[in-house]
Amino acid sequence: MLLFWPASDPKSARDHKHLAADLIARLLAAYPRARIQVGIGRPAKGPAAWFQTLQQARESWFSLT
Repeated sequence: MLLFWPASDPKSARDHKHLAADLIARLLAAYPRARIQVGIGRPAKGPAAWFQTLQQARESWFSLT
């Protein structure tokens, strides 16, 4: 799943990591055998920059499973 999330502070990836950890915890509660990885890219200011942030997210994958 690819999710683009609005950011109130585009420089703070820490908040996004907390949101991602909460999402993973909720998904694992519902689907305990799931394998979940999350990557967070820098903010993109429109569709033209989405590919670059997607690449950054792929490079930063982390797993909480």
